[in-house]
Amino acid sequence: AIEKEPNDLTYYNNRCAVWIEMGVENYDKVLETCRDLVSRRYEINSANPGGASFEKVAKVFCRMASIHEKRRDYAEAVEMYQKALTEDNGRHARTALRDCERAKEKFEKESYVDVAKAEAHREKGNESFKEKDWASAKAEYDEAIKRSPKDAKLYSNRAAALTKLLAYPDALRDLEECLKLDPAFVKAYSRKGAAHFFMKEYH
Repeated sequence: AIEKEPNDLTYYNNRCAVWIEMGVENYDKVLETCRDLVSRRYEINSANPGGASFEKVAKVFCRMASIHEKRRDYAEAVEMYQKALTEDNGRHARTALRDCERAKEKFEKESYVDVAKAEAHREKGNESFKEKDWASAKAEYDEAIKRSPKDAKLYSNRAAALTKLLAYPDALRDLEECLKLDPAFVKAYSRKGAAHFFMKEYH
């Protein structure tokens, strides 16, 4: 098909799809081909009007984005989807961009998890708490939770700091999260009772 009509992006894009299916070793070749197509778009279009239409160029950008996504290079993938949307505001690219942004956020959160660093921040938070520097304690617990979001005791610690800062509704939210992660966390129940008491909810 390419030999018959060398000035149509569709055929090159389809060949790139086949290369992707053939395996990871072809990814660089796909990116190289796609970049070359984008750089020659006007030349291709003048030789064959519509051969490099906005819609076809958008599909080439989406093809590059899919490679970057597979490599977990989400920032580059997002950029390629955005370029695709600049060419043609199609539903496929919009949906793909939204999914990619979600995957990027999830990947970044998971990459950020580090239990040892979480523990170091928790200890710093405890020191600040002992020194009655509630705001600094809360900031350390915030960071600890980002580093280890499934650790129940961190939410209980932050709730204690929030209670001292008179942020009772936030403290209750943290205690509920703590008990969701560990229903047997006894200290959370007493802290929850105290927060309700301070909020004048005597029940």
